[in-house]
Amino acid sequence: MKVNIACVQESRAGSKARDANRYKLWYSEVRKGKNGVSILVDIEFRECVVEVRRVNDRLMTIKLVVGECTFNVVSAYTHYASLDEEVKRRFWEGLDEIVRNVSPAERLFIGGFQLTYWVDRRW
Repeated sequence: MKVNIACVQESRAGSKARDANRYKLWYSEVRKGKNGVSILVDIEFRECVVEVRRVNDRLMTIKLVVGECTFNVVSAYTHYASLDEEVKRRFWEGLDEIVRNVSPAERLFIGGFQLTYWVDRRW
């Protein structure tokens, strides 16, 4: 199966970008070796990335322009097992800000660990 873009959680990689075989890996800042999100983009689309935004160690987004279409890809990590309410609140505020800043003319994709479960419970 060919994967063009993948959202990865618990990546523990830092806050930069690097080449990884046929992919470019953008990753978020990680504190204390925990959490961390990354987005892998294959060689076919990595030159289409026009913006990378690292919100925190649980949220990051990239914007790609492919032809006349603009795509926003969000990697989100919501593993809540031992998080306090402040961390949870910051996560949801960050995700809400990302979603609100995407133009209705653009496409939005959100990939994340346990995200569907927590979105269903929240709403």
